[in-house]
Amino acid sequence: MVKLWAAIFPVAKVVIGNHDAIPGRKAQTGGVSNQWIKSPNEVLDVGWEFSEEFIIDDVTFTHGIGGKARMRAKNEMVSICQGHYHSESYIEWYVGPDRKIFAMQLGAGIDRRAYAMAYGRNFKKPHINCGIIINGELPIIEYMPLT
Repeated sequence: MVKLWAAIFPVAKVVIGNHDAIPGRKAQTGGVSNQWIKSPNEVLDVGWEFSEEFIIDDVTFTHGIGGKARMRAKNEMVSICQGHYHSESYIEWYVGPDRKIFAMQLGAGIDRRAYAMAYGRNFKKPHINCGIIINGELPIIEYMPLT
C-alpha cells in the first residue's frame, strides 16, 4: 500500500509516530544496538524524508507524543500541527502584541475495526480527518465521511 502512495507522492516529509518507534524502543530495551535496526526508508524503500518533526512555513509538524497541540503552542509560542490523540480535533488561536499562532490537533485516518487498532476498540470513536495549512497561516480541518 505504501508503494502506491509513493507513486502518487514521490516527494514527502513523513512524521514518525509512537507506533513507528516501537522496533527501536524494543531493540534498545533488549540491549540490541541501533546499528541492527533499519530506518523507515530502508524498510519501505520509498525515498521519503522521515523525522520526528518538521518545521515548514513557521509551523511545527509533529506526531504529538507527550502533550496536546494547545499546550505545546502556548509553551513554545509556535504554531503546531499534530495528531496522536485519535478522538480529538480542534484549531485554537493565540494572539500576542506582535504575532498570532495556532494549535491544530488532528484525529486520525484509521479504520478502528482493523487488527492494528484492536488495542483501542473501547476508545472513543476517532475523528477521521486531515489538516490543510495554507502558507503557514490558514489552518483548516477537513472531516471524512463517518462510517
